[in-house]
Amino acid sequence: MADVRRHWNGQIGEVPPAGAIRHPSRLLRELALWAAPVWATSVVGLLLGWWSPLAALGAAAIGTCFALPFAVVRRRVIENLVDLVESWPESFDREPPPPNNGIVDRGLVDALWRFFRWLRARAEREAATTALQARLLRVLPDPLFQIDGRGYIVTANRAAQERFGVELVGRPLRHVLRDPAILDAITLALDADLDSRLEVQEPKALGRRFQVEVLPVRIPDEAPLALLVLRERTSEHMTQRLMSDFVANVSHEIRTPLTAVRGFIETLQGPAKDDAKARERFLATMAAEADRMNRLVSELLVLSRVELMERERPEAVIDLVDVLHRAVASLQSQADAQGIALRLDLPGSPLKLRGDADQLLQVFLNLLDNALKYGGEGRPIDLACRRLEQAPPRAGRLAGFEAIGVDVVDRGDGIPQAAIPRLTERFFRVDTSRSRRLGGTGLGLAIVKHIVNRHQGHLAIDSTQGEGSRFTVYLPADLP
Repeated sequence: MADVRRHWNGQIGEVPPAGAIRHPSRLLRELALWAAPVWATSVVGLLLGWWSPLAALGAAAIGTCFALPFAVVRRRVIENLVDLVESWPESFDREPPPPNNGIVDRGLVDALWRFFRWLRARAEREAATTALQARLLRVLPDPLFQIDGRGYIVTANRAAQERFGVELVGRPLRHVLRDPAILDAITLALDADLDSRLEVQEPKALGRRFQVEVLPVRIPDEAPLALLVLRERTSEHMTQRLMSDFVANVSHEIRTPLTAVRGFIETLQGPAKDDAKARERFLATMAAEADRMNRLVSELLVLSRVELMERERPEAVIDLVDVLHRAVASLQSQADAQGIALRLDLPGSPLKLRGDADQLLQVFLNLLDNALKYGGEGRPIDLACRRLEQAPPRAGRLAGFEAIGVDVVDRGDGIPQAAIPRLTERFFRVDTSRSRRLGGTGLGLAIVKHIVNRHQGHLAIDSTQGEGSRFTVYLPADLP
């Protein structure tokens, strides 16, 4: 009652002495205890006050005398119960302590005990759920933001911080994402409670593409929020683009020889029907175009198989020197016909490594064939193989490690520097007409790149126009 007296005496706002601060539950308890006799006295006095003021005063005194003992007992009961409840948070893992002096009914204590344990279990579940949700949001691979009604960032997960910067919380979203479509979607979510889904691209050349989802968040008794999720679609878009380009290139490469063959057939059926010389010349051209289509289809199948196996590193142990000798033997007659000398600098003993012999044979056949096509007649081609204790920086992922390097060097016209990064793209040619005239398909170096990748190696290309080109295959030398 000291708190009540202080407020009654006008001591509101004064700092109470040490130890005088009461818990709100105790203050309410005291008010409830003292309200009972006052209420009883007031009711009796109100009924008798109509008959005699003296009777009203007597009734009030008598009512207070009768009510005060009951109030004292009730006070002791409630105090005992409050003391029990206040001690429970430290003893929830044990049985409830018995009430003091046996004043409080044991059944009431057990019921309250079960109720408080249920509340505690529910609070623990909600806390665990909230913590789990926070962890899930933190590890999501997609950037995620929560935006308040002012358009400011309330929360941002780890992916958002890595993508857009660490200091995001508290910043206006328009300072981070300036796309008007995203800002309009946030406004719709906050004001009209509407979901939005759209696709945006960064305002840069070949910028990243994102699928954006904006969802309204409504929590009772709290201000509305908007949830913004960015899912990157750059790789998917690039894959679709590459597939479209691939289909277009294949269609073009097949259509060109088919058009030529069809034209020759129509000519042979018409004006050149009885011209023996024209017939022989056209049939030879048709045979060459048919061979070209056959090579194209064969290399497409090879490329497809290589791409499927690219993530499966071969485990067989092979002799690389033997593979190189087989490649040279396969192309020696072609080199002799062109007057080109194949100069070899290979180890005299076997050079063992883990690899697929057939695929590596394909690699060096393609590189030597290109050297024969573009190295120029009569100009020698060098083929060298060596073990490197420490691979040079141009060895890519193998730089600084023990590796095996194989060089194919020609002395042709060379390759423009701007074209070198694109040489391993499918169907890319520096000189399209020359390549087709020489029977190239534009897939040879793409096949080389994927096979070398499967062997966890690296293809390095150096070229100087007017001097020639050097293609180097680096392979790991990691036998146990």
